Amino acid sequence: YMGTVLIGLLSMWKVRSLVFGKVPHRASFSSVARPLNLSISEVHQHLENGATTSVELTKLCFSRIKQTHPHLNSFVACNEESALQQAAQADKRRIKGKSLGKLDGVPIAVKDNFNVEGFHTTASSKALSGYKSPYDATVVKKLKRAGVVILGKTNMDEFGMGSANTNSAFGRTINPWSYMGPNSPSPPKPQEDDSLLCAGGSSGGSAAAVAASLCSGALGSDTGGSIRLPASYCGVVGLKPTYGRLSRYGLISYASSLDCPAVLARTVQDARLMLHTMEGKDLDGVEHDSTCLSGYTPLASQSNRAKNLASGSSPLKGLVVGIPKEYLIKELDDSIHKLWSEGIQWLKDAGAKIVTVSLPHTSLALPAYYIIAPAEASSNLSRYDGIRYGYSSFNESNPPPLFCSSSFASPSGTSLEKLPAMPLHELYERNRSVGFGDEVQRRIVIGSFVLSSRSYQAYFEKAQQIRRKVTGDFGAVFQTNVDVLLTPVSPSTALSFSQIKNDYDKDPVFGYLNDIFTIPANLAGLPSISVPCGLDDSQKKTPSHRTSAHRELFGGRHAP
Repeated sequence: YMGTVLIGLLSMWKVRSLVFGKVPHRASFSSVARPLNLSISEVHQHLENGATTSVELTKLCFSRIKQTHPHLNSFVACNEESALQQAAQADKRRIKGKSLGKLDGVPIAVKDNFNVEGFHTTASSKALSGYKSPYDATVVKKLKRAGVVILGKTNMDEFGMGSANTNSAFGRTINPWSYMGPNSPSPPKPQEDDSLLCAGGSSGGSAAAVAASLCSGALGSDTGGSIRLPASYCGVVGLKPTYGRLSRYGLISYASSLDCPAVLARTVQDARLMLHTMEGKDLDGVEHDSTCLSGYTPLASQSNRAKNLASGSSPLKGLVVGIPKEYLIKELDDSIHKLWSEGIQWLKDAGAKIVTVSLPHTSLALPAYYIIAPAEASSNLSRYDGIRYGYSSFNESNPPPLFCSSSFASPSGTSLEKLPAMPLHELYERNRSVGFGDEVQRRIVIGSFVLSSRSYQAYFEKAQQIRRKVTGDFGAVFQTNVDVLLTPVSPSTALSFSQIKNDYDKDPVFGYLNDIFTIPANLAGLPSISVPCGLDDSQKKTPSHRTSAHRELFGGRHAP
């Protein structure tokens, strides 16, 4: 079906050579990373034939994490003892011939906004410092049932708000590509060096962890491009499924109608494997997420087309690829435009039919998103008051240290006996003004404003109307027998921190423009995948800052 078309065409055709060959997917710090450079399928084969064990692989991951942490800051919490126990159990199952599948014993990282039982879950915010999750998110539980080894939690923009992973209470994440190239610094530069590249956000920690071979795959979330943008910046595959394909239960809410659990991996096949493992409703017959779909019934025409892709000298014959003319914007870097054009030609050479399509309301998607998302965030984040859990200005609690054990405990919340006499609104103000970072406070203020009685109709209702128009544009295009859309992921490749400071500090809205190509898929609830397509060798980058560039494929609602 469309899911097979969307992912299958990447698996069997020239993009396969890109995913495995032309674009390096990780920065190399030492030879210890070599066994971790393998895809999940290759790791599974090594585990099955006894070339390595899950315990050995997990120890190698932690060695790598500790080695690179001063340079990348991709993990915010790890539990080596628990992970090694999980790995040992996987090895025992495999010896007994009771392996749970291809993911059994494979090391995976989880973004810090997913609840993992026994782990501190902070969404990289001081507001949740000290909070330890008492349960697993549905997608985490499904991964555990498949036998994965949870290494730890990865860094992110606070509550998912950001596109450069600079808005974290744990500090910024460094793009592993900062250390690639013939003139890369040795020893690596410190994290504070502004010439280094950002990892993208908000799932920058997960993307950097996969790119630097700290794990075999990672779980992230995508609200407006938070998987696809970091994947593009870090040179890995980022898959955002259809809204409702994966349960949001256990995912800390930012904007509930836009949030989507998603996957970061080295190859398209790995992303597909993780997606199929996590898809579907909540477990044990309990419905926690009413927006989650139970499954997909492939359309006959889509199933037949998927089968046709696997045969013939022109593997993409019959596939119709749309090129939205509205995505050719003046801010698009020449290097990105060149690679986009090359991708169009590759698809054409492989037998696909290329058509120009129009999505007339694309230019309105960005402002609509930055009204809807902050509005939902202002509601979702109102629960963090510092009374029941999290940061309290009367009970200082710092974020948990790296490599904390499951027994680590830090104070959170404030007991009623300790509260001084003061108006309730003053207590909330003190807790939230320190607990939340600048960007989160900015979006809460925006959201509260557009939801006010004076502004609701002028802003929020208009944004929802635009959202319906954007969704309608995609529907109209896919009804014309267009199978997928090919677009860039971002107007540029990874930015340096000095660029971010120069531009973002002058105008915070500048950072929002990085999401201009990714936001429409979230507004429409459509699937989208970001795949590597080449390197940016323009003069804008120093020799040690050769960065990856990606293309993005959109599918219809029957795609993953």
